[in-house]
Amino acid sequence: NERVIKAIKKWGKENNLDFDEIGL
Repeated sequence: NERVIKAIKKWGKENNLDFDEIGL
């Protein structure tokens, strides 16, 4: 679900995490 992925990436940016490393 692309909307979920975008939400997770947004959360990751807000929390200073890099979700690209785990392939999202």
